[in-house]
Amino acid sequence: MEVYKFFPASPLQKQWGLYLTDCGREVIPPHYTIYPPQVLVDATQHNFDRKKRRRVAYSQLVYIRKGQGYYENECFKRMCIKAGTLFFVFEELYCGLYPDQETGWEAYWISFGGEQSKRLMREPFFSPRSPVMELADSARIEVLMRMFIDRVVEEDVYYKTPYSITGQLLDLLGQILEMKEKRAVLPPSDEDRIRRAQAFISGHALEKIDYTKLARQLGMSRRTFWRKFAMIAHAPPLGYQLAIRLNHAQRLLMTTNLSITEIAAHAGFENVYYFSSLFSKKMGISPLKYRQNIGKKP
Repeated sequence: MEVYKFFPASPLQKQWGLYLTDCGREVIPPHYTIYPPQVLVDATQHNFDRKKRRRVAYSQLVYIRKGQGYYENECFKRMCIKAGTLFFVFEELYCGLYPDQETGWEAYWISFGGEQSKRLMREPFFSPRSPVMELADSARIEVLMRMFIDRVVEEDVYYKTPYSITGQLLDLLGQILEMKEKRAVLPPSDEDRIRRAQAFISGHALEKIDYTKLARQLGMSRRTFWRKFAMIAHAPPLGYQLAIRLNHAQRLLMTTNLSITEIAAHAGFENVYYFSSLFSKKMGISPLKYRQNIGKKP
């Protein structure tokens, strides 16, 4: 599924210093013939050859979920970007960016501009000399970007509250910077085991997980597993699992007419009141009001 959303910035939003220009998800199949998609060319008026470099008038955050591609800029040599990698496109710098012809890619992106953006997109925060980030917890980045884009696209919320959305963008950039600076250094064997644990939890998030048994299977005590998992994922195993469940519930609220009780059960929550409390704490709004805001019937 390809989703695009483009936002004209008002003079007042430009004065605010940070604004969205566009965001979305794109799926480019293997052996594609056209890149970028024509809808993107029409919307942005960027009619460029994928093999030629271009200069953009905004900064962009890109996460490659599947496939791979290539990226370069004036300060950074051409590099193959693989799935699970996050990188930045920098305003006013020539860059080259396109999917691999053999694999295509699925990518999430958020584009933004403004004077505050210019201050953030330079050292010591982010640098065009090191735009690619292979973070310890790529799954967390995927969830954060997907939730941000889903909210903006599905709720059309940008037109209602453009300033609070840019606040969420700042929070996202802050979390990325924190992961970059505080990435835990674990022995390769430990990091591999935690990644296996993340994959297991992601695949069984809607089920009840015996974490003591999982830790034992990974050759760790429960306490050691809990500590090392939190170092990599920036959340304990149960918190990581609950975040996936809540994201699943959010999607059900947007795409189905199931009752709140049914959604709680589908998302792995035995108690609908506990689910509603967690959802409200995470989203700042109850599940029912969230659904009403996006036009779904309870």
